[in-house]
Amino acid sequence: PNIDNSAEIYASGRYTNFSSLRLSYYNNWLIFELEPYIRNQSDPIINFSADGTYSFNNNYYKLVEREPDTGLRQSQIALHYNGIGLGFGNMSHWWSPGFHTGIVLSSNAPSQKTITIGSFKDIRWRNIAIGGQFIIIPYKSRDKTQLYFSGIKSHLKYFSSTTEISVGLYRTFLSGDFSQFTGSNWTINDAANLVIEPLFGQQKSNLDYTKP
Repeated sequence: PNIDNSAEIYASGRYTNFSSLRLSYYNNWLIFELEPYIRNQSDPIINFSADGTYSFNNNYYKLVEREPDTGLRQSQIALHYNGIGLGFGNMSHWWSPGFHTGIVLSSNAPSQKTITIGSFKDIRWRNIAIGGQFIIIPYKSRDKTQLYFSGIKSHLKYFSSTTEISVGLYRTFLSGDFSQFTGSNWTINDAANLVIEPLFGQQKSNLDYTKP
């Protein structure tokens, strides 16, 4: 069932049929991507053999059968100037310097509502390319607590005829509205501020919207 990094293409039963149709449009200021899909599954295999956090792994997902399952994957609309801009969509993400190690965000997960600010393609000058993105993903836990994934990534690449050298930075936070403990409501603005306040600091305990 766990087809590596294929997001919604997930087979939890003995038979799965997945169909999608993709429309993409790009010009000097607009990026538009739309991919509706439909997935039919039969005879789900439910595996209860995993314990603890491993029970959330794709191989042990306790499927609640839905027939058919529909949605949007890898779909977004973005306004940009020379590749830098603002976007919103239902996206899965790959944030990692490697393929199976150092993974910050994996495209094993299905597409999620995402707000994106930054570069949608690398900016190149001679043998140098730079790029970066700031994203916020709002979602709810299984007990309906409002949570946020907020993060920033950037990279600098050098190219030659035989070599590519890359250096980069990832900074991410998981945060949520635990107002029953803190006495204050956590908002999407607070989740965004975690990433940039202070940009090069590590200490968050003295900020007015955070508590131990």
